Amino acid sequence: MSEWQPIETASKGGPPLLLWDPYYLMRIGKWRPRSWLEIMGHEAMLNASEDGCWLQDLPYGDERGRGEVEKRLHPTHWARLPPPPTA
Repeated sequence: MSEWQPIETASKGGPPLLLWDPYYLMRIGKWRPRSWLEIMGHEAMLNASEDGCWLQDLPYGDERGRGEVEKRLHPTHWARLPPPPTA
């Protein structure tokens, strides 16, 4: 696994990342710009001065049935996800 990096260095346009949030701990998440949040009806997650936010990345219809789809995160660090298992 790659080393943890400060969140300010994370790419805001790439694939999901492993994020460290002081409250939610380790989560997989992705940066979502204001335009995406507005289209999805989630613009209330942002303050007027924000251009986007980090969201937990869970698929719609999550089989665990918790009703959690997008949860706003406040990560301090990030790391690339490890590759999937080969066997």
